[in-house]
Amino acid sequence: MHNTRLVRLYTTLERKEMNRLVAEWDIKQNHEQTKKHISIHRLFEYLKRNHDKPKKMAKESVFEYVFKDEVFKDRKLTDLRSVALKILENYIIQLQLKGEDSLQRDILLINYLKRKLAESSITGDPDERLSKWYAGEIRNIFKKINKQKNRSVFSYLDVYRLSHLLYYNSDTRKFVSDELNFSTLMDSLDKFICLAKLKYGSEAIARKRILEEDNPIRLMGGVVEELGTMDIGNNILLNIYSKYYELISTDKYNEASFLELRNFVFENYEAINITAVCDILFLLINYGVWAARLKHSTNQINLSIYKFGFENDIYIDEGFFPPHLLINYCYLSAEAGKAYEIAVILNKYLRKIKSDFQRSIQMLCLAYRDFNDGKYENVYVNLLINELRNYSAFFHYNSLKIKCLYKMGEYTDPSDGKYYTASHEASLYKERVAKRGYSKVIKQSNFNFADFITKLNNAEYEDKAAARSDLEQYDRIAYYDWLSKIVEEYK
Repeated sequence: MHNTRLVRLYTTLERKEMNRLVAEWDIKQNHEQTKKHISIHRLFEYLKRNHDKPKKMAKESVFEYVFKDEVFKDRKLTDLRSVALKILENYIIQLQLKGEDSLQRDILLINYLKRKLAESSITGDPDERLSKWYAGEIRNIFKKINKQKNRSVFSYLDVYRLSHLLYYNSDTRKFVSDELNFSTLMDSLDKFICLAKLKYGSEAIARKRILEEDNPIRLMGGVVEELGTMDIGNNILLNIYSKYYELISTDKYNEASFLELRNFVFENYEAINITAVCDILFLLINYGVWAARLKHSTNQINLSIYKFGFENDIYIDEGFFPPHLLINYCYLSAEAGKAYEIAVILNKYLRKIKSDFQRSIQMLCLAYRDFNDGKYENVYVNLLINELRNYSAFFHYNSLKIKCLYKMGEYTDPSDGKYYTASHEASLYKERVAKRGYSKVIKQSNFNFADFITKLNNAEYEDKAAARSDLEQYDRIAYYDWLSKIVEEYK
């Protein structure tokens, strides 16, 4: 049962939420000791104690705890699991609603409209028209939105929608100037359109550089022109997205503007919705990765962005950090000459990675630390014994094996006498990359890495200058910073 939807969804709950789930189930059932109530209660109690222990999540073990002395029946457990899943999903919906004012607003306003509170009348007397309640509720919501300390692109959409509903309410006197600030409707719509186009226009450019997609970016000329006439002043989101779009719209890397925008985000992130901050950090990282493929040194900058996101819990997704982000954080620490910090990073954040991935993530991150310390054989043997197949670790795992072999020169496995070289491993690497569904850009940059390391390993260059000249011939190449260091050691 460990990989079932029920258990994986349950794992996202915090401990207090797990306790509350059982308590609310008991209250809902009025503590009646029906078989269904007892079975669900026992199942949730068992999950609370054992959801993170795969060996104890065998179906037989779960069945034995829930149904006691009954003979195991897979169908019976499956049926109970389906019921428990529905209960859990409804519980999570309630949890989500508690923290989402906009969802609560939507539900309330939809209720007003469905029950015709927005237009019906009891006596015909305008003072008793029910739509006044509807309009009053919208105005109350306006006040809540205006008090929000952090906003997202969709905050402006919320204001526009509310303005629209209020303007077209039957009690609104549209042509009385003090009845409704019509400019609020237009201003919020303009800002939403500008922000949305800047956000997705930036994403389209980033995707084109990585995936070679040609998504049309319509209306951007008008948006950029309009921004020039708007007073964006203290609007943090408009400042960030307009600066980012300007940054990414040119094919030339601009480190000064990159650093300026990073610093602006760091200084103002608390004024933005946490999900929007996460999106913005990823856009910044993507820009740094793109620049690195063009052979610019961006490891230090990207490291600072990863560090900022982890330290402020910005990357948390359903209670956990995504595994690949922690790998990248440790990798960049090693590349930036701070491999000594990897143990500290793991001590702080490994427990916030899903238990299924913790062992492999720890092994790979410590491998980067040990590689930096010159323990090439130890790292290679460990990687050979502990093969990693998951998507997030693919490039890290396979490229690190090549780097180890290059540094060692060769390796012979004492157990079977098998002989390994960087050139052979690089050839296998190209085959593995080719079979995967990566974009042409990503494949080519990694093919170039494998080709260049093979030339270095086979001593095809007369001297360091020749190796450097060839390295600079590549339009894009993976692990450029590391290769540059290797070239400096070339004899």
